[in-house]
Amino acid sequence: MKRKILIWLLTINFLILNLFALNTYAASKITPQIIGLNSSYATGVSPTVYLLTNGFKGKVQYRVVLNDLVTAKSIDITKGYTKAVLNSVKQKIVLPKLSDGYYRVFVYVKKLGSKASYDGYLVKSLNVYVNSLTITNKGFVAGSKKENLPQLVKKDVNIKADKVVYKNAKVDGDLYVNSDNVSLENIKIKGKIYLDPGFYGNTNLDKVWASEIKVLSGGSNSIHFNNITTDRLTIDSKSNVRVALKDSRISRININTPSILHNEGTSIGSVEVNTNNSNKVVEFRGSIDTKVVVKGESYIKSQGGIKLLQISPIESDSKVVVEGKVETIELKSETKLELNNAEVRTLVADSKAEVVANKESKVEKIEGNKKEDLKVSGEGQIPKDSGSTGGSSGNTGPQTGNTGSTGGSGSTGGSTGSGETSTILVNDVKICDSVILLNIDDELDISYSIEPANATNKTLVWSSSDEKILTVTNGKIKAKSIGDATVTIKSQDNRVTRTLKVKVIDNGITVNIKKEAEKVAIYVKSKNSKEIVTLKITQGDSIKYIDQINLNNNTQKVTTILENGLYRIYVKGLNSEVINIDFTIN
Repeated sequence: MKRKILIWLLTINFLILNLFALNTYAASKITPQIIGLNSSYATGVSPTVYLLTNGFKGKVQYRVVLNDLVTAKSIDITKGYTKAVLNSVKQKIVLPKLSDGYYRVFVYVKKLGSKASYDGYLVKSLNVYVNSLTITNKGFVAGSKKENLPQLVKKDVNIKADKVVYKNAKVDGDLYVNSDNVSLENIKIKGKIYLDPGFYGNTNLDKVWASEIKVLSGGSNSIHFNNITTDRLTIDSKSNVRVALKDSRISRININTPSILHNEGTSIGSVEVNTNNSNKVVEFRGSIDTKVVVKGESYIKSQGGIKLLQISPIESDSKVVVEGKVETIELKSETKLELNNAEVRTLVADSKAEVVANKESKVEKIEGNKKEDLKVSGEGQIPKDSGSTGGSSGNTGPQTGNTGSTGGSGSTGGSTGSGETSTILVNDVKICDSVILLNIDDELDISYSIEPANATNKTLVWSSSDEKILTVTNGKIKAKSIGDATVTIKSQDNRVTRTLKVKVIDNGITVNIKKEAEKVAIYVKSKNSKEIVTLKITQGDSIKYIDQINLNNNTQKVTTILENGLYRIYVKGLNSEVINIDFTIN
């Protein structure tokens, strides 16, 4: 019994001592307060702030330290602790004039007579922006030194000196380049970029975002884009400029003047040509795997191949010259089409038109509801009637049907002039999937269709850019490890090539976006029970779709309407990091 009483007494004593300790700690915890400090300032401002202390009554001392996050330098504003003042008396502190950048203000407080380095502290962050910026010094390097801490500019940036490097910045206005050999690196522009380096000038852009980029001049090897994202690229140049695109994302390209567009791995939503001059060349280098619409008289030269060239000039009887390889040409209005050393797989006549082809030009077939009204001339290889299989490969027999008089195997007159069976080639492989996000060990069948449906040889060749990340066999993908890979689909004769980007992750969430009729369908699945997935689709700075989906080990489908163009989808699970991937709707 005595032993139990002793244990109870020790327990009560322990609790009393701990409660006393907790009360002592709570009483000793004091917090400084900053009055008058904003989160953002313009350059050159010297902020004045006031300090108070809560949680204690008596005299206190303050120490204020300003930390520059860009340069990693610190300034002891008060040069140690201030003289003691009552906690309720405002202590005035004047910060130095601030240059653009990012800062943290540390305020330390201690009670008068305290032997601790401090009894409480507070940290506040602020940024300092530039109103507008004009660069006039040749060879100057401007912007922030740190990629993750961009220089902030509220209005416009104007670069007027040669050999300037402007990097790591976020600009709310427009950016003007009016000089030669300028480099823009890691720049986000809310407005537009105007590139005017001169007739022989160069400009290099790397990792740049902008609502629109306008090319106003440049030389034959001048404008270089790498990892660029923009809603629109407009070429309206005073000189015959070359624009080289690499690994970029551009929703729309408008070409208004003769120029060279060199594409290497760039996702393009659409291209419109309106030069109104059939003697000046718009040259496409590299593969253009999207629709190119011609709105006026033009000379189109294709070196790497254009998937679809739609000719629909605003004025009737306009002249359009085409040179090089084009998969399909659609004639949408009355046009005079001249083929100059052109190789065209399909010519679709949806309007009355005239086609003149030189000897080196070839058209494999003619389609369209106006093909009978198509006027064809020249020495090129063009079928007079795409539906006819006779007359070109053998002489047709007489109408009386005497056997043995045909140019083929002796069939009756008026039938085909050859006994050979015609081969129907694959014209297109349409991929329904726009983007695929898989998890390790996931399997998925790619949705696709072959055109025409009666093609003779429908065999496709499937390959993966990295078989360590995923493999593909007859349209079935198997995800193996985290990473990005591209699935390539080719017809067996290598005439048609299509690609599809796939991202493999390891957070249990699977997303598949498909074009279905007039809408876009988003299929979402999770291996995690009671998962909540947030989806956001953006185009540039604009949010096109956002939603939260509750999943329970099943697949949910949501739909939305997206116009043709380049988009980015963000996927966030309840307990997973944000994943994003770019995709194109065609």
